[in-house]
Amino acid sequence: MGRISFSKPLLFKLTSLALVVTLLSVGVTTFFVVQVAQTALYERVEASLLSEAQLMRLYLDEAELEGAELQARVRQLGGEAGRYLAVLGEGGGMIARSFSEDLLLEDLVAVSVPLAEGRVLQIGIDQSEIGKDISRLIHGAILVGVLVAGLSVLVAYLVNRVIAGPILDLLAVVRRLQHREFGRRVLVRSEDEIGQLGRAFNELSETLEELFDAISDRERKLDAILSSMSDGVLAVNMQRKVILANRAVADMFNVDELSIIGKNQFEATRNTNLSKLLDDTIDSGESIVREMRVRPGSERTIAVTSSPLTNQDRTPLGAVAVLRDVTDLRHLEQMRQEFVANVSHELRTPLTSIKGFVETLLAGNLDDRALTERFLKIISGETDRMIALINDLLDLSRIESGKQPLKLGPVDIKEIFDDTIMILQSNADAKNMTVQNLIYDPVIVEGDEKLLKQVAINLVDNAIKYTPEGGTVTVEAIKSPDEVEIIVSDNGVGIPAQHLDRVFERFYRVDKGRARNMGGTGLGLAIVKHIVDKHKGSICAESRVGKGTKMRLTLRRMN
Repeated sequence: MGRISFSKPLLFKLTSLALVVTLLSVGVTTFFVVQVAQTALYERVEASLLSEAQLMRLYLDEAELEGAELQARVRQLGGEAGRYLAVLGEGGGMIARSFSEDLLLEDLVAVSVPLAEGRVLQIGIDQSEIGKDISRLIHGAILVGVLVAGLSVLVAYLVNRVIAGPILDLLAVVRRLQHREFGRRVLVRSEDEIGQLGRAFNELSETLEELFDAISDRERKLDAILSSMSDGVLAVNMQRKVILANRAVADMFNVDELSIIGKNQFEATRNTNLSKLLDDTIDSGESIVREMRVRPGSERTIAVTSSPLTNQDRTPLGAVAVLRDVTDLRHLEQMRQEFVANVSHELRTPLTSIKGFVETLLAGNLDDRALTERFLKIISGETDRMIALINDLLDLSRIESGKQPLKLGPVDIKEIFDDTIMILQSNADAKNMTVQNLIYDPVIVEGDEKLLKQVAINLVDNAIKYTPEGGTVTVEAIKSPDEVEIIVSDNGVGIPAQHLDRVFERFYRVDKGRARNMGGTGLGLAIVKHIVDKHKGSICAESRVGKGTKMRLTLRRMN
């Protein structure tokens, strides 16, 4: 048996209650037992005295004593019997006694019997003698009561511990459940109500564990889905406090997804338009779709679909917004619009020119042979220009769509640029320019030879076009173990810094008038960029106005 302890509240309360009840019971019982015992003791003493008095009455009546003889005999009998004797006369006066006059009859426990001639014999004992017996009786009763009380407390403690033990075990398991330790179980020791409570709790714990696992699994799946979504999800309650936000929303507004939970919708996003949209959704109870900027002055555009958030009985709970980044889409739409406008413009200019010359010829100028030949040459040139434009568009379309697969193989960059310079040498000679290939050793890369030759022709042709007469164009290569950087340099007019990021866009021209006069379609560098991207390479432009331009092209070397 373990050490007795009252440190546990329930056990202390139960044991204290048993102690109080036991003490009350023992106290009341002891009181009545003492009262009954005291009464019985007095009755037994009085009966004994009465028996003795009867014997002494017979003796005194036969002796017929008077005066001093009676006094002497009373003293003798009192001394022999150890009792206090007194003979009272017919009038109640004291005739003889065996005790001193200092002792009063009220201090005695006495009985009386009648004698002859109307006299009365009283026999008694001192009340103090009975008091000693009563005191011993009380002390004995108290000792028994204390022993019974102590034994009762011990028994009550053991019984209460049996009762409180499972309850305390249950409390310990409940505290474990608060820390989500659902594997804990209560040990069932009996089949009574406490045992049934423990068994029911174990069943409840199993149910809670299954329910918690299911909820946790759903939460993990929901978190995984929300975290993997490219669209942002933001939910607020009726008090405009954020109750849910995924990683995409945090990235859009450059905040931490956990730190904004519980914050006001405007404080969390710092976006007035989004906050107003959520307010309008909650107030109207209808879905709303709007586009807005992430920040004032930012180019980043988001399309927001905001819907009311309700429970199953359609009670409003707030609003939920799905945010989609449409910056690239809007940029593509703008590019498409610009592309259509540029193609229309590029085709309309030569077609207008052709139509004008044809109408002039049809108006009666066919007889002028020289004029007719001049107009027909112009019409032929404009036709060639449109054909070149359409061919470039078709090439760009095929490359972008992936319908033109790469025919990968070893390609010698030195040989590619040697052939390119040979093809374009006549253009350079017409402007008295020098074109040099400073790649002296074979440089082998993995690529599509036809497409890489198209890249080389476009780069060198552009350098020749935008370099004044007497200028220089050079091609050189910087090799590393895994890749090679090809640099096509010129000392031409250069490109302003604000245009460098856009020179690879289709139809983009730094100087539209001069580029069109030089016969460009505005698609050459766009085609170059797409071909390089398909080869998993990179290209960029460096330039200073009036100093020239460098095109840096990086490709992987063949191992």
